[in-house]
Amino acid sequence: MEELLQNPLPEGVDPKRLEIYLSDHDFQNILDMKRDEYNSLPTWKQVSLKKSKGLY
Repeated sequence: MEELLQNPLPEGVDPKRLEIYLSDHDFQNILDMKRDEYNSLPTWKQVSLKKSKGLY
């Protein structure tokens, strides 16, 4: 997580898709849901959730 919050980001990291670089464990702890639940959300809800957790 610390690496994803660096400025500048590590080379090759997509700043709009930081959640894909999280381990499954970190993903669930940070976003409070599993990846499949997250992926089923509408895009605007995904963006809102990422913003609230500092991943956007």
